[in-house]
Amino acid sequence: MDLSFTDPTMGKKEKSKKGKGAEKTAAKTAKKAEMKHKKELSEKGEEDVEKLIENFLLMDRQKERVAEDLVGPPSQRSGCSFLASPDKDLLYLFGGSYFNGHKTTMYNELYTYNIKKNNWLRLTTPYAPPPRCSQQSVIVAQGGGQIWMFGGEFASPTQSQFYHYKDLWCYHIKETRWEKVDAKGGPSARSGHRMVTNGKDIFLFGGFHESLRNAMYYNDVYRFSIGDRQWTKIEPANQGPSPRSGVQMVMLESNKLMVYGGYSREKLGKDAEKGITYMDMWFLQEGSKTGNIGKWKWSLVKQGGCQPGPRSGMAAVSGPQPNRAYFFGGVCDREEDEETITSVCLADLYMLETDRGLWREMNLKKEIPKNTGQSIKSATESFQTELEEQQQHDEVKTDGIFTVRISSGAAVGAASCGDLKPDKDEIQDDRFWPQPRMSSCLAIKHGVLYLYGGIFETAGSCLSTSCLIYLEDAKQYRTGERRFSVNFFYSRGHAGASLV
Repeated sequence: MDLSFTDPTMGKKEKSKKGKGAEKTAAKTAKKAEMKHKKELSEKGEEDVEKLIENFLLMDRQKERVAEDLVGPPSQRSGCSFLASPDKDLLYLFGGSYFNGHKTTMYNELYTYNIKKNNWLRLTTPYAPPPRCSQQSVIVAQGGGQIWMFGGEFASPTQSQFYHYKDLWCYHIKETRWEKVDAKGGPSARSGHRMVTNGKDIFLFGGFHESLRNAMYYNDVYRFSIGDRQWTKIEPANQGPSPRSGVQMVMLESNKLMVYGGYSREKLGKDAEKGITYMDMWFLQEGSKTGNIGKWKWSLVKQGGCQPGPRSGMAAVSGPQPNRAYFFGGVCDREEDEETITSVCLADLYMLETDRGLWREMNLKKEIPKNTGQSIKSATESFQTELEEQQQHDEVKTDGIFTVRISSGAAVGAASCGDLKPDKDEIQDDRFWPQPRMSSCLAIKHGVLYLYGGIFETAGSCLSTSCLIYLEDAKQYRTGERRFSVNFFYSRGHAGASLV
């Protein structure tokens, strides 16, 4: 037999077979691990996470009518969607999760906050999305107002199981109804991604998907046409940001997409991994010249000014001025010694000139307006009274070393509530500043910056306060060339700052 001739497809076929064999082995291994995990959960008395979601959907389908109920503020939570209406004095809040140190609760409630009336409405509708957190939502004025939402995750009560969604929903504000949108070719199941709008398009970047065996991070980009209801995957011509979740993303006036920061985990061995916090900034822009339309390119941005330190879990929102974005809080790791790393939540506020990559920290100016102290004193006394009333119903546990206060209501425990006294190196007035937190939400309406919810890492406490603090007199914040007037106040369940 003449062996000098070799079929060029033979090696490829063999390689393909070997690849398929490895895929089958990996799939079988994953399935065995999943079955073992489900058996362990069954022995503990916890249902499979997909069964939990299915049970919720069955209960939700029993709702027959739309209900609008005037209620108190939403309960403590983080990882929710918080959006300002484009044409009404309303803020919308959806979903999120709350961990009380023992059990995780997932939400799918939709609330509106009426800015003028200072009240909350809970909107109950049939066929709503199942509970989730870390989803992404955007709001547009088209069609009488629409909220578009993609993905997110569901956690079991013990946080031993997670389910990532890849569903797309549209809430029709005028008609008060949810619609599940079947659009092909969209992103895979994920949470921790980011979405922004540009005209009638929605852009999505990154995120992650965590299974029983590993976590997958993404750096893909998708565009969704609201008019055509079609997904398109954008394939940039060059290398951009590495795969990550939890970035901050803003659409610039020049139609550039800005991506900043983010987080991912890297495996160091079989059972070891390390977290990576990113501080890089990128622009993604479509070519404008003839022949380049439809071609996208990443460019690394040189940052300037007072850049925030390494962190994840920042809250961000763009506006109200063109090419401006605001960032609050987050969490960073601090190395106490060679063996101890402590997570520290932050409470600093930054403004970014997005077109220039120029950061400015918003610091308190020395001059204090008259009568401000009296306003703060009155609000602080009101806050302390409510906190004392709440603590009468709190459960206190101790093991002789640590004391834990378990709050029974919506108020936050004393350990994580009012940071009402200034730091030593700052001016000695009784001003109020929001408590350090991560995974909170920001929204802007009429030049007012609203801060909602979040997590303070100590004891897993969620920061949704029960007090109302409003500073009638503005304090001045200087950001180099410009000056911003900031009114910080607290309302039951949210905080705010007016930016003038």
